[in-house]
Amino acid sequence: MERILRIIEKLFYTNLVGEINLYMVTANVFKYLFVIIVLYFVYTITRMIYLDIGQLRGVGLKRSPYLQLITRRENLRYHVQNVYPLKRDNIIGRGRTAQVQITSPFLSKEHAHLFEEEGAFYLEDLHSANGTLLNGELVEEPVMIHSKDIVTLVDVEFLFMTGEDDG
Repeated sequence: MERILRIIEKLFYTNLVGEINLYMVTANVFKYLFVIIVLYFVYTITRMIYLDIGQLRGVGLKRSPYLQLITRRENLRYHVQNVYPLKRDNIIGRGRTAQVQITSPFLSKEHAHLFEEEGAFYLEDLHSANGTLLNGELVEEPVMIHSKDIVTLVDVEFLFMTGEDDG
């Protein structure tokens, strides 16, 4: 065993170039690898905190109608908010004029229409390429939408809330 240790010691302390030996090279590689792992850990923790704080945005909006994101944001590769406050007339899509703008490449510029008429809300698909679902059913014509209904737009799901009966 002592012989093996002497061989390893001789191997590690043999100068490779000038004063640089294999021990110094290996030690520096592990040192930088450790720093990279620690930085990745800090990045992951910071990202988790940021996403949790982002969930708090819009908490005070509960008196008016809104769309609440159900899909986990970290699973999406595009920008989407946790809460979208709604007006009486809303276009949902990736276009710049949409009131509910979602930058998904799979959404049409004007994908769906969510509007209020005579105190009730309705959801309508605007002939989008990938369709709109309400509680898992394809929307083919304007359909009344109720609090806690699930609106699915391709790979993103929202919970529709009227804001009056949240609980």
